[in-house]
Amino acid sequence: MGTMLDVIGSIVIRGAIMLALINLTIQMNTALYQKTALASTRQSTVIPVQIMCDDIYRAKTSVFEKAKLNEIKFSAGDINDNSETVYYYLEGATSAKGLYRQVSSINNNTPALIAHNVTNMTFEYYDLDGVAKSPGENVGGIKSIKLKLTIQTDNNSGSTFWEKNIFPPNI
Repeated sequence: MGTMLDVIGSIVIRGAIMLALINLTIQMNTALYQKTALASTRQSTVIPVQIMCDDIYRAKTSVFEKAKLNEIKFSAGDINDNSETVYYYLEGATSAKGLYRQVSSINNNTPALIAHNVTNMTFEYYDLDGVAKSPGENVGGIKSIKLKLTIQTDNNSGSTFWEKNIFPPNI
């Protein structure tokens, strides 16, 4: 009888150890998946941000046609060896929207999606003295722009926040 209890006890203990190992493996795989999704989102944020910064850096006048909180439209030089009008805006019905870029001389002024799952994009505008400018239409005297962008992962497990001050030399 004692041997039978020892065998049953060892089977129960082995089963508990196996369940613990399976649970640990599942938790590690879930954490790896979330970390991989976040790293992928961070990586995919770099290209749209670089495009936006390059375009804004090429702004050629301190009067912006649209200098709003969530959209910007301005005249820029030397994007396609021409003077262009560049327009960035968010579009979508959900909290995660698409970020669109529209350049007057590219694809007949057709908007292009450059990022998806954008949960927040804001612009702040400053004059020469660093005083914030009110957003609106045909805003003049802009000397620097702060861009803030938040993109969430495809599985909603996290998000990447990016912020930069841009000082276009020609305005």
